Amino acid sequence: MQSNRRNIKKASKSDLPALEEIFRLEFSKPPYNEKWGSKLAAQKIGKYFRTCTIMVCREKKEIAGFIIFHTDYWFAGKICFIDELVVREAFRGKGAGSALLSQVEAEARKRKMKSTYLLALHGCPAQEFYEKHGYNENNWVLMRKQLNPTASI
Repeated sequence: MQSNRRNIKKASKSDLPALEEIFRLEFSKPPYNEKWGSKLAAQKIGKYFRTCTIMVCREKKEIAGFIIFHTDYWFAGKICFIDELVVREAFRGKGAGSALLSQVEAEARKRKMKSTYLLALHGCPAQEFYEKHGYNENNWVLMRKQLNPTASI
């Protein structure tokens, strides 16, 4: 997708340092308040680069945000799972996130995927954003078990 100022393309290896920094910065803010260290963020984004598709949205050559997704399988067929959608605060509300989401949905349709899934923090602006784009809650619940009593996640 391209407009006068917006360009969405598959991420290249040279994008990784910027994506890691954007990931760390944006997830350190409310409502997430996650404290990602540089090394761990690099490992996470690097793993995604090796195993998923990352699309980057640039506006006037500046990275506005990115989306990470992969193909998965369910009993009814192939599905698209969106792992991350990160838009820099300065670019929110200006169409970058919508453009990235539309790009992935178009790619999923082209690949004959049945549905698109993602996780969103309950009650946060991201949930409202996804609902505005036709996503809805389902009956699945994310569950966890704390294995280390001193761990914060």
